[in-house]
Amino acid sequence: MKDWEQLPNISPKQLWQFSISEFNEWRRKYDFPRIVAFLNEKLPHFSDWQNDQKVLTDDLIYFGPARFLKGNPSNLFIIDFDDFGNGREQRIIGYKSTVRYYNDNIERYGNFSCSNEIIPYFKWIRQKNHIPKNRSYGGDLWGQSISEVKNGANVSTSLPLVKIGDIKLENINISGFNSWENPEIKNFEFLSLDRLHLNKCTSHNPLKLNFCSADELTIENSRISEIHAYNSSILGFNVENCILTFWSLENCRIWSQSHKIENISNSEIYRWKVANTPFFQHYKSLNVKDCNFVYKKNEEEEFQNIKRIYASQGDFSSAGSFYFKERKAHILRRLDFFGYYRKKIPRKNNVAFSTSFALNRYKFWSKEYSNFEATIDFLKLVFYKTKLLLTPKYFLLLIRNYVIVLGLVLDYLIRGFGEKPFWIIRSSIILILIFASIDFLLFDVNNITPSFIQNAQNFIGNFDYENLEGAYPILKISESLLGIFLISLFVADFSSKRKY
Repeated sequence: MKDWEQLPNISPKQLWQFSISEFNEWRRKYDFPRIVAFLNEKLPHFSDWQNDQKVLTDDLIYFGPARFLKGNPSNLFIIDFDDFGNGREQRIIGYKSTVRYYNDNIERYGNFSCSNEIIPYFKWIRQKNHIPKNRSYGGDLWGQSISEVKNGANVSTSLPLVKIGDIKLENINISGFNSWENPEIKNFEFLSLDRLHLNKCTSHNPLKLNFCSADELTIENSRISEIHAYNSSILGFNVENCILTFWSLENCRIWSQSHKIENISNSEIYRWKVANTPFFQHYKSLNVKDCNFVYKKNEEEEFQNIKRIYASQGDFSSAGSFYFKERKAHILRRLDFFGYYRKKIPRKNNVAFSTSFALNRYKFWSKEYSNFEATIDFLKLVFYKTKLLLTPKYFLLLIRNYVIVLGLVLDYLIRGFGEKPFWIIRSSIILILIFASIDFLLFDVNNITPSFIQNAQNFIGNFDYENLEGAYPILKISESLLGIFLISLFVADFSSKRKY
């Protein structure tokens, strides 16, 4: 058995009884060294990243490795204070804004030294093209691969996580207490909180659940704030009679077909940030306030779910915003013909090439493949998909799909899917200009300005059709019908909420 496979011998109850400093010191001594050893063995080019960024193993153990792994846009700095508080040294990790803040308040916090800028591992390895650029940070080791086996939660089914779950806590502050002199917070990264039950609990300090497993977490009658989860599993989340504020969930997993669904009732969530994480779909009396939901532009189902939540609580303005995003996502999904109809299009078994252009692009970008191999793979893929589309069945399906896309694009441009009724005014002005230009170019109208005014009158049905000859009356009648239709559409869109 390898060193990192051996869990420290301690009970969850003992860990919860530790103060903030005792908890972090215990993890630095018994837990973080084995996690760092695991990362060195399992993550590609991890030691190269350490050497390139001048990150010491002692730094990974002191601060915890998760902060150095996350693929944040911002780079990191390690700050060492000469004198902090009562004459003791203090080390913190932060961003450029952190350095700027302490530099502006140097009289209050004292002198400090700052490390060189550190690029987090997953951002660094992506820049070096050692993994495909479009693949989620962490590749196959994190996020979806957090699973549960007999001996507890594991990352990549290899690294056992220390258990602080399988316990019921009541009337406690789960984050512990700190002060201005000691701003340290409990480091909850790489932990298993599975089946943790919190009742009448609070939290006063942020808790960072990075690369954690918190399946079947239950919170009742509590007020919990500032939980920040990254690449963690939170399956079967149960909440009742709670107020949860200032949470953030990024790249987390909260839903699985094979796992118990979440259950949220009589609760309020306020100022959450949810990024690339499916939101709760099973709730009763859930009040969502001032939350920020960030998804990829083609995540139609997620936008639809958030729309329904806001509509159920009567917030039609927010519901309309997510309906707009939902319809745009539908267009983007249909533009990817093979992705949208992947269940209808046969897939070759045991193929020796990429089954999608996205996978093929990975090979071009990654140093793990040669360009020659990626090129051959691309040509095989083009031949296979061209042959498929030349069959009548899938050719007609392709034509039908893009006709629908054209209609959706026109719906977007003219009226913003009914969410932007004032776009109809813009569309009407453009159409009036088009009809005025037709009059000027084809029907011997000498001045386009009077023609524009006449077409505007005709657009609202106020025009004299007498003494018109040839095709001109047909053109004017078509213009009037189109104008009346757009005016009716404007009134309907401005007042209707049926789509919610």
